[in-house]
Amino acid sequence: MDSSAVLDDEIPGVLGGAGEAVSAEDLVPQAETAPPPEAQRRTDQRFRVRWKTGVVLGEGPGRKVIVMRTVDISLGGMAVLCNDKVPPADQYTMLVVMPPLLSNAKETIVEIRAKIVYAVLDTSKDCFRLGVRFLEFKKDGLKLIKERLDKHHVPVSGN
Repeated sequence: MDSSAVLDDEIPGVLGGAGEAVSAEDLVPQAETAPPPEAQRRTDQRFRVRWKTGVVLGEGPGRKVIVMRTVDISLGGMAVLCNDKVPPADQYTMLVVMPPLLSNAKETIVEIRAKIVYAVLDTSKDCFRLGVRFLEFKKDGLKLIKERLDKHHVPVSGN
């Protein structure tokens, strides 16, 4: 994949951005060609938003962030587009960047423990599409996302 594509930009306030690229040789594909049936059983309303998000790899000063973009989000998870494969792990720390509602305001970054439930190559967009299930929100992250979605976004019909 072309790492200079539109998704490969920085997440403000997070270690200066995406960090170093992860070599494709070091990565293992995570899923087959279709999302598993449990990924299709949504109970929360979905909202189409185009927010920056990222998965944190490692801890401390050497950590890296793979930058992604949301397709849709709910209180239970999200679908994201990513230029790079994500190394396999049981859980990840995800960062969701909610853009400011006012021009003079700052973005809100929500930290979430999450699990990737599927990863497929989206040939129409020339990137990977990941299904992410939220496991635990840090601090008041759930409340922040819920308030933002309820007050400023319209749910997608046909959940």
